Amino acid sequence: MLGHIYYAFGLIIVVSLLTILIKFNQIANIREWYSKFKKVTGKIPKEKDFRSKEESVLYSSFSSVLLFEFSWTILGLLTNSWYVFLLLFIITLIINLIKRLIEFTFIDKVLGFIVILLKSLIYLYLVINHYHLHFDTWSYIKMIF
Repeated sequence: MLGHIYYAFGLIIVVSLLTILIKFNQIANIREWYSKFKKVTGKIPKEKDFRSKEESVLYSSFSSVLLFEFSWTILGLLTNSWYVFLLLFIITLIINLIKRLIEFTFIDKVLGFIVILLKSLIYLYLVINHYHLHFDTWSYIKMIF
């Protein structure tokens, strides 16, 4: 029963990540502005500092989704698919470290888009596998390597 609840939250995360993908360019521009604002002023922008109310709401929604996704992924380490969550967590960490070196470039945006798309697809597979497929993912991963 807890697995069903857990993966229902996973479905919410998949939908949220797909929404981020739809608004990806707008979010990337807001993130760049946010970073530059912090560098110039030395302060974290408040709601009134954003260029519009819509950008403030979009940025806070984006941040909330990432925090919720991170929490869900950490809890995923306690599931039967812990190896998928651990592998995805490590890959995301490495890519984010690389992205910091090329921050706010075209390649950074492409990598960010690919990471979110990859996460969405893997999370969607995990949700579908939990409710319907019931594949032994670990066996398939071992066959590949």
